[in-house]
Amino acid sequence: MTAVADDIAAKSKALTQDAEMAASKGASPEQQAARRRVVELFCSMHVPETTPGQTEAYLATIDLEQPVQVVNASGVDTNVPATRGLFGMGRKPQYLLSKALPPKKPEDPIYALKSFPART
Repeated sequence: MTAVADDIAAKSKALTQDAEMAASKGASPEQQAARRRVVELFCSMHVPETTPGQTEAYLATIDLEQPVQVVNASGVDTNVPATRGLFGMGRKPQYLLSKALPPKKPEDPIYALKSFPART
């Protein structure tokens, strides 16, 4: 392989590992750093008008001890998401919807970043 292909493969592997770590349960410092990187990458790709300061402000609203995932939110009412936990008494997730890739047809996916709000 060429150096460019090796670089692309290394970046792809690192992004895949970050996504897997961010979605898994746990609150280790490595997982929190991976969740931070996933949020920053999602904001840069899907909400292009955000500045680094706005991304940091959004990161402050996220509980990085909880899993963060990029999901298809087409079946979710993002204004009133379902709760989780015993009898639905858990915390409600929050969704950041993609502005760069909005759905063009009803069957198209709605790309969203699913996270949980920080405890205040």
